[in-house]
Amino acid sequence: MKEVNFYIKKELDFLQKNLNCYLQYWPINIDQVNNTTYSLLELASHLYTLPAAYCALFNGIPEDDLLKLWGGPWNYKSIDDFREILDKGMTEIMSHKFLSMRDEILIPWTFGNPISAREHCVNLITHMYHHRGQMHLLLKQAGAKIDTGTIYMTSEGRWRTD
Repeated sequence: MKEVNFYIKKELDFLQKNLNCYLQYWPINIDQVNNTTYSLLELASHLYTLPAAYCALFNGIPEDDLLKLWGGPWNYKSIDDFREILDKGMTEIMSHKFLSMRDEILIPWTFGNPISAREHCVNLITHMYHHRGQMHLLLKQAGAKIDTGTIYMTSEGRWRTD
């Protein structure tokens, strides 16, 4: 099980660094970046809030409050807001007691049967990668100088090495 936690933490750590890298490409005029589902601001608010939302789920937040964390409305307006909520959520989830516990403890899941914290973390990782791809496309459409390599960059401007 230590190996599973290692890979979960490794991916969460990379996502945190990578999503902070994406903030370097944030457009000045955000109101012009929209798609049919989410504006870039709404999409980023959802994406950067996900770790905090999963921590709230682990901590037993009522389902209505959880759905507001996932679905807004949000008050984030700047890259500093996004960085703060992402970093806070990632710090909390990577140190959460449920990750070090055995899989017998099941946590309710809004979209199915209760699952373990590790399974929730796998959902979190895939959910974040999905929305990162959407954000990549919206930023590119807004004229940001991102390319496929950005997907593998860390906030320190280096390529992913692990």
